[in-house]
Amino acid sequence: MFLSFCTFPFFNLPEFQYDFLVMILIAPFIYWANHRGNYILAMYIFYISGAWLMFQLSVKMGIDSYIVLFYFPLILSQIHLLGRRETFKHLFILLAVYILSVVCVGLAYFYRYNEIHFLPEVYDKLRIFIMVLSMATSIGFFGIVTHESINQEELIKRMLKEKEVLLAEVYHRVKNNMSIVTSLLNLKKNTSDSLEVKEALESCRSRVYSMSLVHEKFFAQNSVTGIDFTHYAKDLIEAVTNSFGGNRDVAVEIEADEIYLDISQAIPCGLILNETLTNSFKHAEPLIGKLILKITLINHGEAAEIIISDNGQGFDAKQINESGSMGIDLIHSLCEQLDAQYQYKNENGSTISIRFDIKKTLKKSI
Repeated sequence: MFLSFCTFPFFNLPEFQYDFLVMILIAPFIYWANHRGNYILAMYIFYISGAWLMFQLSVKMGIDSYIVLFYFPLILSQIHLLGRRETFKHLFILLAVYILSVVCVGLAYFYRYNEIHFLPEVYDKLRIFIMVLSMATSIGFFGIVTHESINQEELIKRMLKEKEVLLAEVYHRVKNNMSIVTSLLNLKKNTSDSLEVKEALESCRSRVYSMSLVHEKFFAQNSVTGIDFTHYAKDLIEAVTNSFGGNRDVAVEIEADEIYLDISQAIPCGLILNETLTNSFKHAEPLIGKLILKITLINHGEAAEIIISDNGQGFDAKQINESGSMGIDLIHSLCEQLDAQYQYKNENGSTISIRFDIKKTLKKSI
């Protein structure tokens, strides 16, 4: 506006000085609204005053002056600044204002309303000036938008990198702290003379370990959104088997699809798996031969299913219904946390199956 205010007198066009002066006087209000953080008000002042100016200049100069070219960078800037879900209604309102302005320009041109007649040489120079200025404005706008987009993309990448590194460090520290707790429980168990205390401490140690292993997997595979639960389950099964390996003759069979879970689902599933395996090792007594444990992980696409079975003598259905033990109560509570469907069966041993919806997560590397 300031450039036009200074340039138009050289074309002997004093009629437009008032229009440019009004816009220059409006500019501080736009700056004030931006400075106060009222960006929507600043947008409305800028675009409505811009529509008013474009209408005035187009009517006075005529369509052939190419003033209408300035509508395009203004409309594109509207779409860029307001093309977001939270400001979409403002975009439609301001686009309606500009459409109305263009319609009024067309009607004024059709009826030759208030059009100023210029000398041919002045008109040609003015048209060239307007074309150059509108092109420079458009190029400047696209340059600013591109620069800002690049800066925002770099900022987002940097913030995401910092967040991922921070989360990885948190997982690492949590895993280390849980490992310390596990070691303390193991140390206390080894120094106790009470069998009941040893069993209680071992149960606590294995539960803490199953949670610690989740954090270890998150850190080890450089993931902050999801872990390969299949690999986690195999490591957990191996750890539980080794803890009972000296006392039982056991064969463990694993059939597993690839399943990725986030931490809010991986920890409950790990605890359920740990609790069920521990119960089988402790209480399952096959009639013939050695104990056989079978773990099946099935990926149904939107859902996952975990099936754990053994060839023991089964369980007391009444005990299951009454939830008489801490382990069974814990499994029920964890299934409710997962919003999972679960059931127990007595078919050539005991079987527990758990099915739940997989949260949508991405396997992402740091």
